[in-house]
Amino acid sequence: AGTQFDTAPVWGQYWTLYRRIAGGLTLEQQTFLFKQFSQYYSPTGQRSRDKMKDLTTKSSDDLIRLVGALEGLSNDDKVTTIDWLLKRLQKTSEPDTAWWTIGRIASRHLLCGKQEQRIAEDSLFPILEAVLKEDWKKRKQAGLAAVLMSQVSVGESDKLVALRKKVANKLKKDKCPAQWLERLESQIEINSDELNALVGESLPIGLRL
Repeated sequence: AGTQFDTAPVWGQYWTLYRRIAGGLTLEQQTFLFKQFSQYYSPTGQRSRDKMKDLTTKSSDDLIRLVGALEGLSNDDKVTTIDWLLKRLQKTSEPDTAWWTIGRIASRHLLCGKQEQRIAEDSLFPILEAVLKEDWKKRKQAGLAAVLMSQVSVGESDKLVALRKKVANKLKKDKCPAQWLERLESQIEINSDELNALVGESLPIGLRL
């Protein structure tokens, strides 16, 4: 698998194609795509000059967004991905793309995967605590990620309910879009506009709402 031309626009379309069909891929196929991501974003990849040089032509934003659609990955792979992305987000220069991906990976309502494929709540809590420390006025996608990670879901714990209240208060304080607060408390299926936003079809590079 790969592209004939090693340029960012071509790789961008390549990753986007797989993001769009990710829900229909097997676990083996999703794991293969995760390995494509990890060769660049694992600690080993990040230390490799050759890998970092290669990444400059690989449309890194689109590769990061692709990983958010791999809902069939194991809990360990999802948590590992989030850990790598959180470390990158400590840099103010890191685009919000990573927060969008974290929100997708850790969402309580998977778009294509089964509910039992959600990451475990014990793994979710530290991520929510981290996102609550972000400035959502500057990092708007962090606010959206918090909504996806804490929205009303079946079988949720009291701790998640308590964290959702913190998310709701911060959404109001940071003057985030009103529909995010509605989505946080809603158990209604998402509409087509929300679906487009979540799968990344209606948002340009930079992911501004």
